[in-house]
Amino acid sequence: MTSLLLDAHLSGRAIGRALRDRGHNIRALDAEKDFEGLRDEDVLELAISENRVLITANVADFLPLLTGLIESGRSHPGCILIPKSFRNEDFGPLISAIDRELQEVSPDEWTDRIAWAQRS
Repeated sequence: MTSLLLDAHLSGRAIGRALRDRGHNIRALDAEKDFEGLRDEDVLELAISENRVLITANVADFLPLLTGLIESGRSHPGCILIPKSFRNEDFGPLISAIDRELQEVSPDEWTDRIAWAQRS
């Protein structure tokens, strides 16, 4: 089982439920009012503090944050980036791509890993 943090623009109801049904521990920012408007830096810190692999489609903001974190000598629990080829409503293909990535890498190998969700 992998602990995951879904960024605010990913549906906790659809994507989160499907990944939870596949055995993953999910925290979805869109399901918690306290996290509304959370800055990207704080989202990343939350993922680190809770040791959760971050899943986000906000590549433009998070890729530099993750790179900077590693360059500064800090670790992160991993990240799955969702490319623009996925639309937000592509729940089935998106869930499959995320789950496939999680199945291919054991939970203890996610530290500092940055992966891209890919269509099959």
